[in-house]
Amino acid sequence: MTPDLEKLDGTLGTESDLTMRADAPVIRLQTNLQEGYNLAPGDYVVGREGSIKIPYGDVSRRHCTLSVHADGSVSISDAGSRNGTSVNGNALKPGEIKCVGAGATIGLGDLHILTLVQPS
Repeated sequence: MTPDLEKLDGTLGTESDLTMRADAPVIRLQTNLQEGYNLAPGDYVVGREGSIKIPYGDVSRRHCTLSVHADGSVSISDAGSRNGTSVNGNALKPGEIKCVGAGATIGLGDLHILTLVQPS
């Protein structure tokens, strides 16, 4: 089950009925598409058809998975995407899991479009 996505503008992009616990860490993800998300703990598929939609041709339908853990830490793994995933310019191998810190830039193919923002 994928947690609800609370966009920074206050609207929900939902794929489940799971509600965010008040004590859960919230991670902010900002895209260069002028969209931002508050992410509660859970797994989020990023891609053209993912729970976090990135509508670019170089981005695979299910490009990578972003995991927000209960302790507030974040990890990412490439889902076997055609053009690859990188963190701060370092390419991930398909299936490789990498911890992601605040301020990290996540690249999807040649696009560097996601930035992990310090939790509030």
